[in-house]
Amino acid sequence: MQSKRWNNLAGLAIGVLFLGAIPVGAEPLEGIISKEIISEGIHETRPEPIILAQSQTQGDIVDVATASGSFQTLISLLNELGMTEDLRGYGRFTVFAPTDAAFQAVPAPLLERLQADRELMARVLAYHVVASGATPLSARDLRSQNTLTTLERGEVQVRRRRGTLYVNEARVIEADIAASNGVIHAIDQVLIPPDVLRELQ
Repeated sequence: MQSKRWNNLAGLAIGVLFLGAIPVGAEPLEGIISKEIISEGIHETRPEPIILAQSQTQGDIVDVATASGSFQTLISLLNELGMTEDLRGYGRFTVFAPTDAAFQAVPAPLLERLQADRELMARVLAYHVVASGATPLSARDLRSQNTLTTLERGEVQVRRRRGTLYVNEARVIEADIAASNGVIHAIDQVLIPPDVLRELQ
């Protein structure tokens, strides 16, 4: 079931890549959020900006995130849900990657409930990935964006405040971590889609 759901998300990414839009007739995910609703990241602390180690030989999204040493929780969850292979595949992904500190800042009861529901966790993780079309979105590109549609099919809001990029309320603390099939921007909060929050209430 979970593999099928992520395959649907990956199919959406390829559709966006080649057509520049969501394919006509694509089946929506269950509980898709309204595009007018923007999620606020959940957090308790704001860690200081970090400098992430990048591999000398550029790998794919998963390789680079693993090599950095700052996304162990994210990679572990992706592995558990069988989502890593799709992020290794062909595409031009923009990934807003919560650091380990960002996951640690999520209230324990909420994180436990997400981990207990694979469907909801998959939607949360897909909410951090954008299929970027011909090229991944660099920090420079993001400055000209207002909203981005994620693989979860909800939107995130991008804004710049005092020279710092924010995705919803998450701060981009390390930008433009290049990979062979996309780019990673490290963020200091885990983004939770509004409909997921409602289901957890």
